[in-house]
Amino acid sequence: MAALLDNRRHPRRCYHRHVAADDNQTKGSRWLAVIPVTAAVLMFLLIVPRGAPPEDIPLPQVDGRALREIVAADVARARDATANRLPTDVLAIGSGIRGLNKQFTSGDSEGVAPARAILDDALRGAASREPKVLIEQLQKLRAVQLEEFLVELKRFESTGQQSPALFEVGGGFIERMTDAGWVHGHDLELDDAQRRAAFKLVWTAMVGGTQVAELALALDEQRALYALYLTRPHVPDAQRVSFESLRRSAATNDECNTVALKERLASELWRADKIKKLGEIDPAYPTGYALGVAYYRAGRYDQSMEAFRSWMDAHPDGPLALRARNYWKAAFAAGGPG
Repeated sequence: MAALLDNRRHPRRCYHRHVAADDNQTKGSRWLAVIPVTAAVLMFLLIVPRGAPPEDIPLPQVDGRALREIVAADVARARDATANRLPTDVLAIGSGIRGLNKQFTSGDSEGVAPARAILDDALRGAASREPKVLIEQLQKLRAVQLEEFLVELKRFESTGQQSPALFEVGGGFIERMTDAGWVHGHDLELDDAQRRAAFKLVWTAMVGGTQVAELALALDEQRALYALYLTRPHVPDAQRVSFESLRRSAATNDECNTVALKERLASELWRADKIKKLGEIDPAYPTGYALGVAYYRAGRYDQSMEAFRSWMDAHPDGPLALRARNYWKAAFAAGGPG
């Protein structure tokens, strides 16, 4: 009874206190109700493809430590060959390479075939050696000429002039890099790893050693070289003359812009070809995803959609999955079926 009388004496105060508590609980309940809704909206925005245009093409992941070990091995081979003279028949191969490169850059096309014959004779002369020993000696010979090549490249960047030694060990390297758009003034856009890999690739092809595992580029050397290709694509060599002719004949700004657009699209297709080749040698590279970006940039939206779809089917989760969905939608919007 006393408790009941107390409640009657202070009904308003108890009532207000009760209402305030209910009000707070109501407000709290409302906030709690908003939280899952907000989370759902945010999740929706994160998951649903938004059709964003593709960003940069991913580059291959180069193992810097592996590259440093390769460089150290080449430097050690060069030092050993300098301290301990290589056999005469192996040195003859080096002379044959220098002679052939010199003819390539001399402008005397008639001298190329005899120079090639001299190199072939030198290779046959050394073929009687035990294969393992010959391969080791060829590695040392290549390392010696590689170090000379790098020194002469630095000289070119410093002076702007190609030395006779650079022509002999590098042949038309500067011209090829210039045609590709990788030389500005006399600065090369290739880093040290890319210079080394490019030289070794050409040198090995000249002696017919591309199928010899010990002479082939290591995976991380190839990754370094393909990073150059994917970062700085250019039109295919076979189309370069045609585009130069189109630029010269362009009479208006619109015509110039049209040629520039066609050249850019051709460069993207060249890059797509390099992406395919990289995917064949590097299973860790996201080939399908990268192809989707390259084809989008080339205006091949149907191929872009197909590449992204292939990637999403094989990789439904992971760091690139959401981007692939976004980019697929962008390709669909840009040129896919209605």
